[in-house]
Amino acid sequence: MAITINGTGTLTGVSVGGLPDGIVDNDMIASSTIAEAKLAANVNTITMADRWGITANTNLTNASTYYNITANWQKSTAAGENTGSIGSAMTESSGIFTFPSTGIYYIIYDCLTGTSNDQVNMWSYIATGTDGSDHNHLSIKASSGDSGTMNSVSHSALLDVTNTSTQKVYVRAYAGNTGCYVSGNANSERTCITFIRLGDT
Repeated sequence: MAITINGTGTLTGVSVGGLPDGIVDNDMIASSTIAEAKLAANVNTITMADRWGITANTNLTNASTYYNITANWQKSTAAGENTGSIGSAMTESSGIFTFPSTGIYYIIYDCLTGTSNDQVNMWSYIATGTDGSDHNHLSIKASSGDSGTMNSVSHSALLDVTNTSTQKVYVRAYAGNTGCYVSGNANSERTCITFIRLGDT
């Protein structure tokens, strides 16, 4: 392939970034080189993604009571869904999730609820704090339904994690009546939470 430089200093016959051969100016070459260097250095690229789900129902035994979902968490890869993960994983203890490093995280919580009573308001929360006792709600969603029905809600939140020891994440549930639950299953991702690190803080 011939490469020539015309009177304006423009290269011809050069393919950059997968573009067809043609006229490419020096700014395009510099931009492509910088982008490739950033990708190689993991600058402004997603370096961590992790997903967890609950393997059994969490019953909201008492009405008008907040419940932290503390039990039956497993990484989604264990459910045979082949979801995969990227980078360092979250760690979980009694429903409290600890971030592997500081940074800006995108959090997605998909919650499936059920009720045996009619038109019961059920609330779900993404919360942050140190140990599950101090509550800062990042996202709040609600659903309701007839007896025997199920409903799903999806949350999302951004969290700037500057201290992994004090900024942990957990999820909560609340119902206005008895007979409600958050649905979980070992072989399907009914209720799950996803963490994606978007970049440096």
